[in-house]
Amino acid sequence: MPRTWPLFAVLAILSAGWFVAALLSPQHFQRTAAEYAVVGMLIGTLFGHAVLMAAWSALGPFRPRWRLPLSLAWLTALALALAFNIEVFGGPGDVVAAMTTCLFGMWLLILATLGGLAWWYRLTIRDAAVVRGATHSHPSDCHASMAADGSPAPVQFGIGQLMKLTAAVAVVLGVGRLVVPLLADTFSDMGSEAPIFIFLAVAGIVMTLPLALAVLLPRQALLATLAAVALIMAATWWELPLLDAVVSRGGPKFEHIVWINLTQALWVLAVTGILRAGGYRLVPK
Repeated sequence: MPRTWPLFAVLAILSAGWFVAALLSPQHFQRTAAEYAVVGMLIGTLFGHAVLMAAWSALGPFRPRWRLPLSLAWLTALALALAFNIEVFGGPGDVVAAMTTCLFGMWLLILATLGGLAWWYRLTIRDAAVVRGATHSHPSDCHASMAADGSPAPVQFGIGQLMKLTAAVAVVLGVGRLVVPLLADTFSDMGSEAPIFIFLAVAGIVMTLPLALAVLLPRQALLATLAAVALIMAATWWELPLLDAVVSRGGPKFEHIVWINLTQALWVLAVTGILRAGGYRLVPK
């Protein structure tokens, strides 16, 4: 039977994120050094939860018929928490609509990407002890060149495949450095807040996808996690010049981006780290 304490611990941590979205108001820290951290923590929390909900929807644990509606319900609860925050403590009125759009857009894009990986590699997140027990009970299920029914065994997903994904992300970031400035005029026709959040959301997707998978690899997880963290650090330095090209007036500063990326990465690391400590791994179905 799968261990349940990691799942309850994850639920407790995610619940803390709702209170961050509802109660952490940048309005209390305007014109102070803490303003950068507060804004970054608020946006990074929302984006980090979108990544986690999409990864859970695509990979598990639990059945898809429960994962999909519950993950959408949680994102809705976060959007309502942000609306409560803006209503009670004040803030730009168009932030809620822009952030809600980004949250569900991130969820959909990451779900499509990880869902494709889950289908191609037949991946799921499960208690490794349960998987080993099932394998020992059914020797024909062992990872071999042929499955029990004579069909080819699924391609294994490991650090090699993750490094290829990371390299693809690096290519996307490099292409973005060339393409995004050319689209600056298009973004300049939008509202002042929308292009900022869209840009940050897209950057958050490409940076945290490898990290969400790395921690739960069955083997060489530490090396893969360090590589994913290094990618986030490099991409953070890459991000601000592109944002300056997209948004000609106002917008976040470098300190904001650092705190957004740091907070988003910490949410992903906290949840996946607890799952790994509890014996959960990214394994073939």
